[in-house]
Amino acid sequence: MIKLSLIAVGLVSLSGVTLAGPDSLGAALPSYWQVRATAGGLDVDKLGFNITEEMWYYDGVSTCVGWGEFDETCDYDTHVCAGYNGHSFGHGSQQIGEIKNMVDQGETTHELCPVCDPAPAGQVFVCHDGKKWSMPSGVVQNDFGLPGHMSLTGKGIWMTCDCKEVHRGYRLIEGTYWYGQAENADLDPSKVSWLNSVWYYDDKFSCVAKGGNVAPCDNNVLLCAGAGNTFGYGSQQMAELKAASMLPTGEHAYCPMP
Repeated sequence: MIKLSLIAVGLVSLSGVTLAGPDSLGAALPSYWQVRATAGGLDVDKLGFNITEEMWYYDGVSTCVGWGEFDETCDYDTHVCAGYNGHSFGHGSQQIGEIKNMVDQGETTHELCPVCDPAPAGQVFVCHDGKKWSMPSGVVQNDFGLPGHMSLTGKGIWMTCDCKEVHRGYRLIEGTYWYGQAENADLDPSKVSWLNSVWYYDDKFSCVAKGGNVAPCDNNVLLCAGAGNTFGYGSQQMAELKAASMLPTGEHAYCPMP
């Protein structure tokens, strides 16, 4: 992949929440991104990015999807990081794919953006049982979570800024390695997603661990598909996800998590 620091030359950056001007859009994008945006089904005339913020914009609004070198660290506390590990910007097709997923949902900012509006002075917003509450600072109980962050159930539920509980993470992008592995396992790739080293299928927690083939996997928490407590090959992970998907709960029968 061409380095983004090279392909960004000549781009007029964005400022604030809105685009700096029409020169930031469409034809002003480097050809690398024009090709990928068009292939990904986006309106190139609405697409731009802010180099300083390392953020993609669409139709004049920040998407929260990170823009940067595919292998560089992305701040997942402030960005939706499209890389396979959730901590890197990801390849161009992955970044564009997350924007396309957002657009297809009719959203202007990615649903999984962890940055939420602050609470009034002296208050804090919390999530509990899928509802958003405002409470005095300093009295929040342990079973309350923060909007835009993981729930405390241990099942990998992501809570959006309005505290909607979402049992999934990042969707697979067509043409990528994992998309192909899902197809090979006779899974519907559009129903496969992942977050924090866990696979989901049809918005259900599978307990199947997602990670690099030989990387260590904690089989006291998740179902590790590889030998010797490793994540295993992509085909192994997808085979276990297939097994989980065939159960009504979507959770693997041998999940070690209570």
